[in-house]
Amino acid sequence: MKSQIVRRTVATAALIGFALILSAFCRETSAQTGPATSASAFKFAAAGNGVCVEKFLDKTATSVVVPARVNGRPVVEIRDYAFQGCKALKKVALPASLKTIGEEAFQGCLSLESIELPQGLATVGKEAFQQCKSLKKVKFPQGLKKIENRAFQGCASLSEIELPRGLTTLGPSAFAGCASLSKVALPQGLREIEVYAFSGCKSLKEIVFPQGLQEIGPSVFSGCKSLKKIELPQGLQKIGHEAFEDCESLSEVALPQGLAALGSSAFSGCASLSKVALPQGLKKIEDYTFRNCKSLEEVELPQGLQKIGGDAFENCESLTKVAFPQGLQEIEYGAFGGCHSLKGIELPEGLLTIGGWAFKNCKSLKTATLPGSVVELDRHSFSEETTLYVPTGSATETSVRDAGFSFETL
Repeated sequence: MKSQIVRRTVATAALIGFALILSAFCRETSAQTGPATSASAFKFAAAGNGVCVEKFLDKTATSVVVPARVNGRPVVEIRDYAFQGCKALKKVALPASLKTIGEEAFQGCLSLESIELPQGLATVGKEAFQQCKSLKKVKFPQGLKKIENRAFQGCASLSEIELPRGLTTLGPSAFAGCASLSKVALPQGLREIEVYAFSGCKSLKEIVFPQGLQEIGPSVFSGCKSLKKIELPQGLQKIGHEAFEDCESLSEVALPQGLAALGSSAFSGCASLSKVALPQGLKKIEDYTFRNCKSLEEVELPQGLQKIGGDAFENCESLTKVAFPQGLQEIEYGAFGGCHSLKGIELPEGLLTIGGWAFKNCKSLKTATLPGSVVELDRHSFSEETTLYVPTGSATETSVRDAGFSFETL
């Protein structure tokens, strides 16, 4: 009899203990989100002094509340691929204890509509939310340091983001192909925007750049067809190749003083760009930099410029006037080819080289005054319709004659 009572007492105590554990499990989830999803839907693993979600097992779930603690230990990480391909999932609540979201953690969650990333989260991993096509809103926490490569690439419904102060890394293609994204405010403290970060965001109309930004990487805003105006911060040192390529609506650009490098094709295909002033200190305009900027009417080239690269202003059909600075030494192949509205040019003393097709097919270019310093000239540098004026007895006269041009002497 006594043994039966003991057994019943033990059984009752076990049930009470289990109930208390379950109750604690539920209570330790954020009070804002309600009870946690059943532990049986997760595969957990140890992660230092905490716990990580290694895998979510219920592919049919539409809503998930990730617990804050498991067996008294905080949930600190969502591991790589943990929720990958959960196509029915619409809503996820994450615990305040979370520090890291791993690679491809929510990749391809096609129905996911919104997510609030918890305070204390430091890293969003590579491709973490890639191709979450229904994701409309993301609230980023203060303290977030890294958004890795392609983290939100292809989130076609995402319309607006405000990135937190203190963000130090915005990885390659982080928001590329977010077709509905219309406004971006970049945080103070960000020093570099990496390659393709916002490429193909064709609804993007407004970008707020932070003071202290030093580099805009290659192709960062390429194909942002709705972008009309940009104000680049003082202190910016480098704009990478193709950074604003094919920004068809971009009409105005003010490049900051101190800019040291402007990459090839940086503004190529910006069909609405009408005027650009290049900063003092720029030594070279790279190949294709303003190619096919069909509305560009006027360009101010800076003192100290030494070289204009190949096809740099090719097919700038509206360009009527260019003031060439003293110190310019080289105009490369095709630099102003197809500039149909360019009427008359005077090239500076000290110019050494004029490449092939540099001013070819400039239909309105009737006269070109050359300095006496030109030692290399291609027979296709100018069209036959252009009359060349050269100093008598100069190196240029010899170069022009050797290239087979007719000319008049000064």
